[in-house]
Amino acid sequence: MSTEHFEIVPDNVQANGKVSYDKSGNPTIRIKIPDIERHLLAGTVRLNGKFQCFKNVAEDAPDADTAMRMTEAIGVYSVIDSLTFQNFNGQTIEKIDNYNKFCSAFIPVGGSKQDLFDSYGTSALTMPNFEVQRLSVVNNASANTFSIPLISGLMNGHNPIPLSSGWGIGGLEIIINLSPSSNVFFSASTTSASFSDGFYELSDLSLTGETLVPEPAQLQQLQSQKNSVLEYNTINTFYQNINSTNAVLSMNLGLSKVLSIFGTIIPTNFINNLVENGLANLYPLNTDNSVASIKSVIWQRAGERFPFLYNIDTMQKDDDAQEFADPQIVRNFQSAIKVFSEMGRTNVSPENNRVEDNTAASLSYKLFTDGGSTAGIGVSYDHISNDGVSFKNIPLGLQMNLGLTSNNPHGLYLFVHNKNTIIIENGNVQVLS
Repeated sequence: MSTEHFEIVPDNVQANGKVSYDKSGNPTIRIKIPDIERHLLAGTVRLNGKFQCFKNVAEDAPDADTAMRMTEAIGVYSVIDSLTFQNFNGQTIEKIDNYNKFCSAFIPVGGSKQDLFDSYGTSALTMPNFEVQRLSVVNNASANTFSIPLISGLMNGHNPIPLSSGWGIGGLEIIINLSPSSNVFFSASTTSASFSDGFYELSDLSLTGETLVPEPAQLQQLQSQKNSVLEYNTINTFYQNINSTNAVLSMNLGLSKVLSIFGTIIPTNFINNLVENGLANLYPLNTDNSVASIKSVIWQRAGERFPFLYNIDTMQKDDDAQEFADPQIVRNFQSAIKVFSEMGRTNVSPENNRVEDNTAASLSYKLFTDGGSTAGIGVSYDHISNDGVSFKNIPLGLQMNLGLTSNNPHGLYLFVHNKNTIIIENGNVQVLS
């Protein structure tokens, strides 16, 4: 097979080519990869464009006196609220809600500090130093160019995706819903008065990538086949509220091949709040921002401890003064994203994975080094056989004992890594999860 490069522009962008959640009222980007006799090389697909920040509706650029920041560890990924892949018949192949929260967990674990400078820095506008990112991206009077891979189970897979409706999925539509500016930007200080009407804008958007072109003999064989099977990974999103010292959760995932689960926690009053970073990954806090540390974590399947047959008791269970996260919590969180033994690099470190009060300015989570706080929880079910564990008709249980002694609701974003199968038969597509 030979390869063929393509470039596609969104089919719903206004005449000026600009997209903005707040300014243009067009918070959705739709891009269609045609129904053609090709295989899509998912790893080559990138979303390209320009990104610019404004501090008011007059489109003035932020300046040195504007305390306007965005999450430095994920850069332009901050603006994507959800990412959906579906075929031209409207059948969903993968959908990731709270996509920017997913990226805020995934990117720091799988990439190093150097990656935030280099590969992610040039392509996604990230930076491990929050002040450098603010000055070079947010305060830049000119538009910043970006070119990002659409991180997802489907796009990170190694199997070429058949696009033809005759022997494939029948075209691929990518739907990107943008996030409100109030959850992208936050104040570097304790007030957002200088940019309360601030917003971001995307322009010159396009999708590029490569397809495999079958040779005539291969094409004839594909046209004659009646059915085929495609396996791929997916990320499924679940959201729960926590507001007690003993958080007990039970969820019906409806998934049959779960490989891992990882999650991040944040006080709900931080979300869509221009003073706080709604995309930060923190350990629990009380209303006065004092530490409400995790004392123990228990993962369950059908009411039984699984895969760990014991409680994961943290160092903070006996000593709240411990300012660093428990190694078991950190390791399990990382292993749920990337097998720990195969992790060649990561940006998670003792310096940006701390359990401490945020009551003093010097200890504020906004000032964490190397891209901000990287807190999270997780569990890996299967990184050997890659067959996964069934939660189809069996509930997932999670119990956490916390030092949460005040009325301060927290949001728990759980991301479930599952293996799906697409069965293609006589032009009909069935997704099995």
